[in-house]
Amino acid sequence: MKKIIKLSSVVMITFLLFGCVKEQTNLENLEAKQDSTKYDKALRKMNNMVAVFNEKSIGIAVTSIENKTSALGKLPQNITTMVNTSFNNMGNNIINIYNAIAIPDTNSTKDTYYIYGAIIKYDTLESSRKGREGGISGSYQGQSFDGDGSVNYENSMSNIGISFNVSSLKKGIYLPRVSTTNEIKIQRKSNGNDFGFSILGTGFGINNDNMKSHGVHEALNILVNFSAIELIGKIGNLPYWLLTNGKPNQDIISYLGDKFYQLPLHKKIKQISYMLSLQNSNIRVT
Repeated sequence: MKKIIKLSSVVMITFLLFGCVKEQTNLENLEAKQDSTKYDKALRKMNNMVAVFNEKSIGIAVTSIENKTSALGKLPQNITTMVNTSFNNMGNNIINIYNAIAIPDTNSTKDTYYIYGAIIKYDTLESSRKGREGGISGSYQGQSFDGDGSVNYENSMSNIGISFNVSSLKKGIYLPRVSTTNEIKIQRKSNGNDFGFSILGTGFGINNDNMKSHGVHEALNILVNFSAIELIGKIGNLPYWLLTNGKPNQDIISYLGDKFYQLPLHKKIKQISYMLSLQNSNIRVT
């Protein structure tokens, strides 16, 4: 009985040293630039913004959006479907053309815009790892025992960047200052502890891993949604930052300010009431 109690005490001490170490692995909110807004609702609100400020639909055609980084195994090779989904979620005022046959000719009064882009960045910003390990051994009444254990903590931060440009089918040029390059950080935190023990000739081991990370797909989806809103806003000269809490675009502010003075009264009221409705849902756009 004493032998069992003493050996059990050794196991308990080893568990206390190595087997029960926990680390809280709370993750920061994913952000695209300075805000952590969930952009799904903002995508749908773009449809009304186009109707209020542009007063005509915007036709786009998404080209192949591929991964141009060296991280071919860590990121999707092609995110064209994801980009198309973002534009499709906006509504019927954004016409997403799926093939070249459906694109109107350059003599049409209505322009169509090609969306070009790629994943251009995947960098590890920081990575740290620390841990400790130890062992214990001894004998009792001719029977030997030994044990070893380790505790490891690992944190890493990566950066994904995508870039888009827009060309006009009608003009045959890239639209100046109508482009976007945005980045998002992915955080990964993990801790693990493993414990091995051999007693009376019989060995056993315990491993406890706890890893939390922001998914690459989720991060890319947030980044694409954010960028899609910005692109449509720049194409149509719309105050898109009101939907994302992003940085105001001074070019568009100047354009809208000059245009506002030329509008008839009922259109001025429509634009003002729309912007007020973004702050208070009880206000109707009239």
